[in-house]
Amino acid sequence: MTSNVRVLRVCIYCNGEFIAKTAFTKYCTERCNKRHYKQRQKEKKIEESNEETTKIIQRPLIELQSKEFLSIKETCTILNLSRSTIWRMMKKDQIKYKKFRGRTIILKSDLYEMFE
Repeated sequence: MTSNVRVLRVCIYCNGEFIAKTAFTKYCTERCNKRHYKQRQKEKKIEESNEETTKIIQRPLIELQSKEFLSIKETCTILNLSRSTIWRMMKKDQIKYKKFRGRTIILKSDLYEMFE
């Protein structure tokens, strides 16, 4: 069965006009088809990479939300402050902390109280 249908179409990739022999043709040539396929694959890889990067960036924050006790470094991450600023605030008794076996521990609930 052959089709005698001739439809004027616009190529999805190069936006050039062409006469299609079927109603479902999307590209003017096989070359445009291959280039568009490669472009879509490249965009897909970039999107997957961006999603993976976002997950890696958000992972520490998600882990910190489940903890009750924080170290100085974790407190810096949550408050988005430098270590020296945290130490200065601890010296001025703006942040409550405890020493436990040589480690400085800060209760997360004390940080929340500080902002209330």
